[in-house]
Amino acid sequence: MPATRYVSLFPMIILTGKIERFWTLETEDSVAASFKTLLTTMVIAASIALFLSLHAVVSHLFRYPETLGLILAAQLLLGRYTGYRLTELYRFRALLQREPLPA
Repeated sequence: MPATRYVSLFPMIILTGKIERFWTLETEDSVAASFKTLLTTMVIAASIALFLSLHAVVSHLFRYPETLGLILAAQLLLGRYTGYRLTELYRFRALLQREPLPA
């Protein structure tokens, strides 16, 4: 198939996008923020690689490929796509504990 010739370029496209985002973040925020994002991305990628190196996980995903749909749904619920992240509950916890102003 002609389309399969370009599958090997997909990781390079992702890497290029991550590098561009790194430099954009450094310009907009700071060097510390960009390296924090880079470190977090590397930790997540290493965790996923270690998890997928387990033979039981790989065999389960081959037997039940619909599990990938459940994983995708969980990522969408936890990620930025919903517009509200669970980490924001921790970040803005002071606002939740403050008493409302009298009317």
